[in-house]
Amino acid sequence: MGKQYTTLKDVARRAHTSTATVSYILNGVQDRYVSDELRQRVLTAAQELNYVKSALASGLKGKSRGVIAITVPQFTNIFFSRLVLAVEQVARAQGYVVTMCNTFDDPDREREVLESLIQQRVDGIILIPSERSTQNYELIRRIGVPTVIAERPMLDYGYEIYDYILIDNFDLAYRSTRYLIEKGHRNIAFLTWEARVVSLQERLRGYQAALQEADIPYRPEYVLQGPLQPGGRMPDDPPDARYASAGNRCGIWVSFLCPGRSAGASGTRGPHSRGPFGFCHW
Repeated sequence: MGKQYTTLKDVARRAHTSTATVSYILNGVQDRYVSDELRQRVLTAAQELNYVKSALASGLKGKSRGVIAITVPQFTNIFFSRLVLAVEQVARAQGYVVTMCNTFDDPDREREVLESLIQQRVDGIILIPSERSTQNYELIRRIGVPTVIAERPMLDYGYEIYDYILIDNFDLAYRSTRYLIEKGHRNIAFLTWEARVVSLQERLRGYQAALQEADIPYRPEYVLQGPLQPGGRMPDDPPDARYASAGNRCGIWVSFLCPGRSAGASGTRGPHSRGPFGFCHW
């Protein structure tokens, strides 16, 4: 059996005092008199035994553990990995440690993760929801764990119910489509994947709004959807790829490509298509 962590009882035994006195000293309590000799004896014993304060014990007492959790649906997606790094940088500056959990965009897995985080008494959760997270969010909302929803809005809640930080997906798609229109393109396809994610729906709405504003007919056959692979990417040969490349698309609004991958690499850019616009999707 491996070596056990040193406890307050171990330190008290080495210092020949009570566990309560050891707790007072190691927690820096100032409202109780302790002689300098006893204080030094306890500190020396703790150092010799390599005592480390239990954050879990502090959490059980209602104190901050200094841990923030972030759940991501696709860690291999470069957007999410960069987001975790940014969160960690800010949290560290405030004295917090970040723990990252991958939910694989699976609501059941997500619930297991959230239940575990609650049991571990984390100080807060940054939740990037899976496709169907309503019941899971209700769990942490009911218990009262401080939570911020990132990137994906909750489908069954109004924005006034939860704290959130989101990208304006409607505006991004609208501006992207407008850019292609201003470059003279009229036949603009929209490539995306099949998922019940609000950000996808908002991008499609932005695309449609830009077309309508420019008096360009919306053509459902120009909206190409396919299954999602791990890492937030479409397959190299998605079901509609041949259809896209065979058509005469003058502009392609690509919703699923991430940095480092071009439209040509996905097989969706035909010899007559020009001016693809990429957006890293998650």
